[in-house]
Amino acid sequence: MLLIPTVALIPLVTDANGVVRISKTRITLDTVVTAFLEGVNAPRYLWVTLFALSD
Repeated sequence: MLLIPTVALIPLVTDANGVVRISKTRITLDTVVTAFLEGVNAPRYLWVTLFALSD
């Protein structure tokens, strides 16, 4: 089996204060990493994040 490496572009942006955020959102990279380390899966994280932003 032939393995072909691929490149995945990650939409990260550093703001004026040096905070790394997911592009076009207010979500910081450290928030995503912390959620991952706590075992939160992507659909659950998205639901919780959208619910929190709606308040």
